[in-house]
Amino acid sequence: MEISSNNKIQVKFDWINNVYGRIVTLDANLLRDIVNKFSVYVQNYYFMPSYKKGFWDGKIKFVKPNGIFYLGNFKRIYDYIKDCNYEIIVHEKIKNFLEENENQLSNLTEEFLKYTDDLLKDSVMPYKHQLRGALKSLYYKRGICEHVTSSGKSLTITLVVNYLLKKYEEMKILVLVPKLDLVEQLYENMVSFGLDKKYIGKYCGYKKDEDEPIIISTWQSICRKKELLLKFKALIVDECHSLKADVVRSTTEKMLNAEYRLGFTGTLPEHKADFFLVEGVLGHVLDKVGYQELQEAKQISDININILKIYYPNKILEKLNNCDYQEEKIFLENDEFRSKAILKIASEYIKRDKNVLILVKKIEHSENLFNLFKNNFEKVHLINGNIDIQQRTFIRHNLENSGGNIIIATVGVFSVGISIKRLHVIIFAAAGKSKIQTLQSVGRGLRLHSSKNILQLYDIVENLKFSEEHFRKRLKYYKDNNFNIKIKDIYLKEEIYGY
Repeated sequence: MEISSNNKIQVKFDWINNVYGRIVTLDANLLRDIVNKFSVYVQNYYFMPSYKKGFWDGKIKFVKPNGIFYLGNFKRIYDYIKDCNYEIIVHEKIKNFLEENENQLSNLTEEFLKYTDDLLKDSVMPYKHQLRGALKSLYYKRGICEHVTSSGKSLTITLVVNYLLKKYEEMKILVLVPKLDLVEQLYENMVSFGLDKKYIGKYCGYKKDEDEPIIISTWQSICRKKELLLKFKALIVDECHSLKADVVRSTTEKMLNAEYRLGFTGTLPEHKADFFLVEGVLGHVLDKVGYQELQEAKQISDININILKIYYPNKILEKLNNCDYQEEKIFLENDEFRSKAILKIASEYIKRDKNVLILVKKIEHSENLFNLFKNNFEKVHLINGNIDIQQRTFIRHNLENSGGNIIIATVGVFSVGISIKRLHVIIFAAAGKSKIQTLQSVGRGLRLHSSKNILQLYDIVENLKFSEEHFRKRLKYYKDNNFNIKIKDIYLKEEIYGY
């Protein structure tokens, strides 16, 4: 490292491997400043024992004191110092994050469109954002497409995979998904789009394919297979917001030979530390698509958000006045009137041969509602962690082929990734405040179907402390996305509860 001929101190961005880079400079103050700038408090750090005992400052350092950083954070770090009085030298393998080569992009576009035409053969017509997202992913080789739920990420991923498969015969591609259901669903989608099933393997609890060029796997199944992970030259992460989990991130860090590192998600984490981790492993956001853009283009369903505000009588409020979050939740899950109100909403749509999804948080709550509903309706389905993957897949297929179904599902199993086009109504029977979970759940019903003009979503909120607090968060998400919102007040009388 040296001072350049124009008396500027050099700052070098070196390439270590496909996971890490290193900042090298003589200016110790600059490096210290970068380390501090990119040190971020983790969520709820003040509750963690190591922070309480004074062993840790509660921060993740995205640039280490020795200058090592995640390559995915490169552009953010570069942008921070680019206007300072330094001579910045960037390694050749990192330069393409900063500039586009028109000739290279033109050649890639021509080749990509040819391979795409050969695959789809007019059976599917990709939207512009799907072609754009796939092209950007292939050009930059690293980055994230933040395309909202129901935008058709499976097709975008398939277009990327198809190009790599045809361009590089020896390339091995890993597609990571968060759940077993999504292994099956993505496999089915890829085959339906035209990929030959002989090229696609599954690596999960019930199947352990290793030889196919494309492997779809859950992170839990493959995280300890270090030798296998080293074979992959491309990593594609579906629902990549989940990368903030340590086991998922460590899986991607073992893939030192993966030159392509791409992520797809509808909603990135809000918390800065979680966002920087996802970006660090994969790269900056290459392309964004929002609900409003897709609705204006008639590529997803319109949506009505129906807010049902339940006002409990004073006697109930007095009883719950000093309860904590868990006690309030238990009361709501066991409130007979509330459960019957949900049943009444569902029944109005079942009469019209519509499919209704009811989302809850706890397995016990899902089973209680299931027992109530199965006594009143013929086609009631339960999906939670106790239901095996084959049964879940059967239910998903059944809904695509018939109306008048009710699905009672836990959000942990159903809110992320599961796609059902023939879905007309969603009821939030136990909603929280998570942006990712809220918007992913909304997205379950936005896919177009010939039997649906508009998705009806019912969000139930009560005049209780935690219910109202969490609802304010959800309301902000609805307003931020310009959803149509209607509010209906329901006042309960004391005699309902025996007062």
